[in-house]
Amino acid sequence: TTESDIIDLNERLIPALEADGRVFITGTRLKGTFALRACLINHRKTEATTDYLLAVIREVGQKIRKSS
Repeated sequence: TTESDIIDLNERLIPALEADGRVFITGTRLKGTFALRACLINHRKTEATTDYLLAVIREVGQKIRKSS
């Protein structure tokens, strides 16, 4: 897996996660490179909700990779 593969996957994740509907994250550019961005400052956020977010991102990402 190359860096450009990871960037491509991250760019495809945003619309795929929106379509999935379980979590919402955005993208941004850091020093010109696309990156995923999640807001984790909600006072109701727990370790379990963060784990859930990461699990959904992994699941959707694996589906994208399998379909490529």
